[in-house]
Amino acid sequence: MNFNRAKMGEERFQQHFREALEHLEFACKLYEIQARQGGWFLHEHPAAATSWSQECIEGILDMPDVQTAIGHMCAYGLTTNGEDGTEVPAMKPTRWMSNSPRILRALGRRCDGMHDHQ
Repeated sequence: MNFNRAKMGEERFQQHFREALEHLEFACKLYEIQARQGGWFLHEHPAAATSWSQECIEGILDMPDVQTAIGHMCAYGLTTNGEDGTEVPAMKPTRWMSNSPRILRALGRRCDGMHDHQ
């Protein structure tokens, strides 16, 4: 959201931010319920997103067995159009949070550095 802040104006940004935070807090409540009942949960946001420092996310990260992994989406085939219109790998570092180590292992692939990124 910070990327578009200047384009949308401060008042509109604040409204969107409040709505996003409300959604994030709701999702965290669901994660707590899921974990408490013995189930798995998975959360994803860009690795650099400010949402990772929100109190509700930090609370989930403090729960037993909750860990994170960072995956580079180019390692999973993500591409975008380059300047000349051809598809180019897009790194998009993405952070995942889960109470399932198996899921996190599958999502923690990193770029092998054998290509350029858009």
